[in-house]
Amino acid sequence: MKFYVSSSWLNRENARALMRALEAQGHEVTHDWTQESESLLETEEGRITIVEAALKGILEADRLVLLHPGREGSHFEFGCFVVDKVARRKQVYIYMIGKPERETPFYELALRRFVDVEEFLAWVPPTVAA
Repeated sequence: MKFYVSSSWLNRENARALMRALEAQGHEVTHDWTQESESLLETEEGRITIVEAALKGILEADRLVLLHPGREGSHFEFGCFVVDKVARRKQVYIYMIGKPERETPFYELALRRFVDVEEFLAWVPPTVAA
């Protein structure tokens, strides 16, 4: 499976650990935004680079994981993922991990919610090598 892991910049260490765990199970992570330099945020060109890379990863993914706490960026990514899949008449596979700071009706689009990363990883089947 191809995953895009969305979370807040402040939660990037946990997001990075989740990405590595998914890769260890044989899944593909379509973009690792946690490796981007904070210095990119200092210029317009850098911010555009960040957004373009994230959008490419979102469009390549067939599953989105929203790892709470999420902030503005993760909600934008959530929305882009939904619009892309609906526009292409694809199934919307969204999984949420953790408790959001506040609920929104859009979270009802999540196929499944998990208490923590360990529960999620135990549920996701590893990819079998061909």
